[in-house]
Amino acid sequence: SYATWMLVLQIGAYATIFDGGLQLSISRFVARADCSDDPKYLGKVLSSATALLIVTAVAVSLLLIGISIDFGGLFRSIPKQIVSQARNALLLVGCSFALEMPTSALAGLCLGLERNEINAAAASFSKIVGACGTIWAAFHHQGLVRMALWTAAGTLTQPLIYFFATSMVGAAAHFKFCLV
Repeated sequence: SYATWMLVLQIGAYATIFDGGLQLSISRFVARADCSDDPKYLGKVLSSATALLIVTAVAVSLLLIGISIDFGGLFRSIPKQIVSQARNALLLVGCSFALEMPTSALAGLCLGLERNEINAAAASFSKIVGACGTIWAAFHHQGLVRMALWTAAGTLTQPLIYFFATSMVGAAAHFKFCLV
């Protein structure tokens, strides 16, 4: 079970492969727009990055669904009795990582505006929620799906914090489909 859990986390983590680099890239352009006091440029950067990340999240989710359909066939060493749990755990963990991906634009916005406390709070709190829940589920032998639920809950806590924090500074005004 442990090896299967690690496999699920590793496959799911590939969904976040672009996350860090895009946050830094977005933050650079956000800082430039902020210094030049150009809200239209800022809107173009944030809207375009979000659109790209949404398309990427959909593609990653579809890939994860494809992998999960034949999970037992792709990874034959997984015990037959836990293949369905592993499949569901992969869908929960991987798709939560993919759903979180578009909020990298919000993380880049906070980074570019030097609001690092938002990034620190979002990342730390979400990791603590996910880790505590996953540890609790593991110690109580709740299975892979319950552990995946806690990991997904922690992962999806981060976008909620970003939405709340950036809405307080009026960031939603910069996200427009016509600016993509």
